Amino acid sequence: MKKGLSNRRGEVFTATAVKVIIAVVVGVLILGGLFALYRNVIFPKLNQKVEGMIHTEDTVQVRKDGNSVQYSYDGETWKDCTIPGVSASATVSTVLTRTYQEKTAFLAVIKDGSGARLYVSRDAQEWVPSIGDSKSVSVGNGTSYVTVSCGDGRSYRSHDGIEWEMTSTKRY
Repeated sequence: MKKGLSNRRGEVFTATAVKVIIAVVVGVLILGGLFALYRNVIFPKLNQKVEGMIHTEDTVQVRKDGNSVQYSYDGETWKDCTIPGVSASATVSTVLTRTYQEKTAFLAVIKDGSGARLYVSRDAQEWVPSIGDSKSVSVGNGTSYVTVSCGDGRSYRSHDGIEWEMTSTKRY
């Protein structure tokens, strides 16, 4: 009977239970603190940055950056435009924006090994080839027309940058 009275299993169990309860309470406090930190500090800043990246306006800007054409909705976050048929070695010589009757067109002159070509886009994301030449293409943005001069003497003009009228068929 002495052996039965000297058993201390209950005391060990109680000490372990107290340690587990303390660990759970400390864990809850740590997780609660992390949750409060994320909810009050990190999530608002992250949400502000994400909302800034999402364009809520229809205005888009286009620019030349080295040998690439880029677009942005906020003026801070710029993405490269994907222009089909343009090689990696191509150079961007001119990028301009043309607004006519509240419609905007973006124009980019890109020189490649096979010559130069004018690419046109309405939304800065879908680009289509327009006027091309084996020598060169230059663009001028006037008050009433956009003009294009080709290296072989041909010239074009357009009000909106989309529909072109040939003004000279002269070829050198």
